Order: sequence, then C-alpha cells, then structure tokens
Amino acid sequence: MWGRKIRVLWFALLFSCSICAEEQEVDGYAPYDPQDVEQSRRLAVQDARQQAALQAGVEISTTSTAGHPQNDETTLRSTGVVKNARVLDEQAEGDLFHVHVAATTEPGNLPYRKKVVLTRFAVLHPSQMPDIAAIEDEYPKEIMRRLEASQRFLVNDATQYSVLEGSGPGSLERENREVVHRVAFQNNAQLVIAGTIVDAGSTPSTDVRSSVMGDWIPSLKKDVRRIEVDLYLYDGVNGNLISSQRYTATARGRVEMDRGVPFASRQFFHTDFGTAIEKVMAAQVQDLIKTMGCLPFMARVVRTEGETVFIDAGATSLVRPQDVLSVSRRESISPLLDMDGTTTLGHVEKYAGTVTIVQVQPLFSVAHLDRKGTRLTTGDYVLFRGSDE
Repeated sequence: MWGRKIRVLWFALLFSCSICAEEQEVDGYAPYDPQDVEQSRRLAVQDARQQAALQAGVEISTTSTAGHPQNDETTLRSTGVVKNARVLDEQAEGDLFHVHVAATTEPGNLPYRKKVVLTRFAVLHPSQMPDIAAIEDEYPKEIMRRLEASQRFLVNDATQYSVLEGSGPGSLERENREVVHRVAFQNNAQLVIAGTIVDAGSTPSTDVRSSVMGDWIPSLKKDVRRIEVDLYLYDGVNGNLISSQRYTATARGRVEMDRGVPFASRQFFHTDFGTAIEKVMAAQVQDLIKTMGCLPFMARVVRTEGETVFIDAGATSLVRPQDVLSVSRRESISPLLDMDGTTTLGHVEKYAGTVTIVQVQPLFSVAHLDRKGTRLTTGDYVLFRGSDE
C-alpha cells in the first residue's frame, strides 16, 4: 500500500445554476515509479480528472443501518463531465507523483428533484400502541427523513393534515381526492404520501416444551407482535391514487416498547419490535424511490408575462438554464370517469409546446415560450418525461 495525501474537496452544489463549461485547476496524485514515469503521470492525471469531475457535480447517497451509525456507508458518485485536461506542472514528491492540471468541466445530467409531501398516517387500532407515542406523526416523519437522505426529492412535512377519511377499515382506504389536491397545492408538491397503521397488536406466547437429552423442559417464552402498514402514493395534481401496498413484519421477543423511548431512535430500533418496523420502513422507502423515480417531473406555472413564464421549481429542484420542458394544459375542468362513472381516471391533458429555462433562482425559474402564439395561464404545468432511474 502506498501513502496518500489527505485532501479536502470542496464539492460544487448539486443545484449549480450554470451549465456552461468552466476551467478549474486541480491536483492529482499517483504512486511514483522511477522506472515508469509515464505510467505515474497517466495515473496522476486520471486522479486529477476524477477530482475535477467531483467538483463539477457530485451525488451523495447514504446507506444507514438502523441503530448502528458506525455501519453507515456514504457513497459519492461524480455527475460532472471533464471535457479537457492540461498538465500545468508535474513533479515527484517522495513516493508520490504530483500533477497540477487545468480541467474544463461542466455539470452532468442529474434527475430533477420532485416535490413530495408526507401527511399524517391513520391508526386503525390506537389501543394497540399505548407504548408508542404519536406514531401517526412520527412514522411519516421518519419516512420523510429517509427520502430526504436519498438526495432525490424535496420533501415537506404536512403531518398536520390527513388525507384519509372515516374511521372504519373500508373508509380508511378510500382516498379523498379534493383533500389530496388541496394539501399538494398548499405545500407546492407534486406527490402526496399517506398511510394507515393497520395492525400493531401483540399475542402472548404459549408455553412450548422441547426435548433435551430425553427430558422435557419448558422453552423460553417469546411474545409475538405484528406490524402491518398500508402505504399510499397520490398524484397531487388530480388527487388520484398512484399506488398502494401493504407491508408486514413480525417481531418475537421484546415486543413491548419502554415508555419514553423516542420513535425511530437508536434505542427504539435495538428492540425486537423496532427491528420489525425498520424492516417495513426500509421496504417502503425503497419502493417509493423506485415508483416516484419513474414518474415525470412536473412544476406549476405561477405567473406569465407574454412569452415569459415563471414556474415554481428552481435550483433546489436541479433545474438549470437551457433546460427544455414540455407544457401541458387541461382540456376541460371535468375529470375523465371510468365506464361505470364511479372512478375518476384523471384529466385529459393537451400538449402546448415547450419552454426553455433562461434564469434560475433557488425556488423558481423563468422560462421563455418556444412557440409564438402559445398562451399559458397560471395553473398550467411544465414537465419532463423520462425516468430518473
């Protein structure tokens, strides 16, 4: 193994507001082999190019193990592109070969960050969870934190709202489209997430006996507790349900939580029941990332001035100057219904051309209509169709 200089890297912000190529000077290092200086130089230049690409843009992802921060893994993936590199200076420094390089870089293409809002979860049987305080709020907040950690979404806390109506099993699963749309509008969100804690009851174990060396002895008693959670993903534009799925896990052993243990804390996840909840949450977050990543990015037109359009997505959503987005308009106010006339399928949308982003602010962007004569109004949508995967 060879020694390596410790470097401090200053990463460019993911939402850099310029896509223009720029030149920056970086350093690269490689093992120094006096018998093959050219190979040392090549490896050092390769290292410098990697540093330049990282400074042009970096995607950070963290894999966490509940309750075990020492096992967390953080991965950096370069999203920048190096167009050209010139060696300005080079020299051997002990067992390292050092090059100083001028590199021309530009940010690579990153998926837009969709705006998502988490609402309060319904609890079907509150009496089953006297040992877990405010799970209806704390559960979605933990989902929110994990989605934020993925660096792929802008997530907002709206646990003061519930989009699930009624109190019985059937009514809890019936979406309230108007409420969903209102919550999305008030929180400037494209997608709305809700859920139901269906079951968290425990069952005392029976006294099971086993044979050891021919003698029957009682086994250790282990209580059983089940966690069952329904998860709903809604389209905030029309309130329609995009996906719903039930997740279950079973805990055996220490299934009653100590009072005062914060939900989703390290101590919480160290319990048997906490481990079961962690299993369910991890599967939910993974499925949400996959499903939401396949949906088109959408932003709302909030103001128009002739051929100039203002949209409610900016640098924090990774929108950049010169990006081209499609414009979609509803053809009618009335939604399209199914054959029975009981289920809303959505609204018919009409393609209205494209806009080109000309200016980006943190929370909004200014765009120019590419087709003369096109008239947009507040409430129209711009979108980018393509997978984020």
